[in-house]
Amino acid sequence: MAPFWFSDTLTNTIGHREAEKALMLGKMYTPQQALSVGLIDAVVPQDQVVSAVEEEMKVWLKIPGK
Repeated sequence: MAPFWFSDTLTNTIGHREAEKALMLGKMYTPQQALSVGLIDAVVPQDQVVSAVEEEMKVWLKIPGK
């Protein structure tokens, strides 16, 4: 049984029906499946992870702070 905070977060991320199936069936996603349901934002080759993260952070760091 998943903790309520996890199931709530999963439901908010991938939708009620997909979260229900994942939690009840113990579904494990391939990278492409996780991408298609919105569980992850990108699939990046291992040797490109650091540069991909750096590029993504540049986007997020443009958001004005409080």
